[in-house]
Amino acid sequence: MRWQICKVVFRIKTPVHIGYRKYGNLMQTRPYVPARVLLGALTARTTREIFGRTKDWRRYRLVGEILNRIFTASYFYPTTREDGGVNEFPWEERFPHYDFIGSYVSTALESGEKAAQEGSLHEVEYISPRTRYGGEQVYLSGYFFVREEQDADEIFRGISENLETERIKANLSDEEVKELSDLLQSLKDTGKISEITQTVIQRWRDFTGTLQIGGERGYGWGTVERIHIGKTNNRVFCRYAVDLAGDRPVIEIPEGESIPAHLIAEENNTPISGEIEPLVRKEWREGPGSKVAFDGVAYKPGAKIRKDPNPLRVGNLGYLTE
Repeated sequence: MRWQICKVVFRIKTPVHIGYRKYGNLMQTRPYVPARVLLGALTARTTREIFGRTKDWRRYRLVGEILNRIFTASYFYPTTREDGGVNEFPWEERFPHYDFIGSYVSTALESGEKAAQEGSLHEVEYISPRTRYGGEQVYLSGYFFVREEQDADEIFRGISENLETERIKANLSDEEVKELSDLLQSLKDTGKISEITQTVIQRWRDFTGTLQIGGERGYGWGTVERIHIGKTNNRVFCRYAVDLAGDRPVIEIPEGESIPAHLIAEENNTPISGEIEPLVRKEWREGPGSKVAFDGVAYKPGAKIRKDPNPLRVGNLGYLTE
C-alpha cells in the first residue's frame, strides 16, 4: 500500500480568500492555500455526492476520516505557469505579492438612508484569478499524496480504534463519540461502509474536478477548476525529495531550505528558525463554524531548517511533524 504522488494544478476562477488575520477593517488572506482547506473542500464535496446535501456533521466526519487514511496533500501556491511550476514562494523576496493579491471593499447601508452603516466598512483580501499587471491567469500548484489500495474493513477498524484518540485531538464530547460510533456500526451492519469507502477511493479524482475553497463562498468566491493531475517522481516543487515507503509520506528538507507547510512545534527537535503561530480552525456541529478546533502551535511556511538532513512526515491535514 505504497503512497503515490500526483502533481495537481487548479485554475482560479473566482477570488480566493484564505482567512489569516484582521487589522482594523482589513481581513487579510494567506498568499497560499493550506492542505486542510483543500481537504475540507474535498470532504464536503465527497460527502454531498454520497449522502446528498446533509447537515449531519457525523457524515462529514466519517468521510473525512476515510480520506485521511488514503489521502493527504501539500500546500498549494499561486503561479502564472499553466504547467504548475512555482518560481517564487511567498516567503521569498521576489514573490510578486502585489501582483497576486487584490482586495474588495464594501459596506452596509442604513435602512432607508443613502449612508453607510456605522462600523460596517470592511475590506477583504483575496488571491486574484488574474495578475494585477498584465492580467495573466493565476493557478494554484501543489501535490496530492494518495494510497488507493486500501481494504474497507481495515479502514473501518482503524477509524473505530482511533475514536478515543480523535476525541482528545478534536475535542469531541463523550456524546459525540457515541454518535459517531453508532453511525459507524449502523453503516457496517448494512454493508454501506464498504460501499462508501470504495466510492471515495474510486472517485476522488472526479470530486476534485471543481472545488469551492476558503471564505466568502456565499458570494461565489473560491471556485477553482482542476486542469491537470498526473503522477510524478519522488520530488515536490522541484526541490524536496519525498520518501513514500512508510505509513506516511516523508519530505526531506535540506539545510538552509524553507519548510513548504506548517511544522507542528510541540515536541519538535528539528533545528529551525522562523515565525510561529497557533493553528485554529472552525468545524461544523450544529451549524457552520459552531465549534473551534485547535491543532497546536506551528512554525509558519518559510521557516528555515538549520541542520541537514531533516526528514519530516506529512500528517493528515498536510501539517509537517517529526
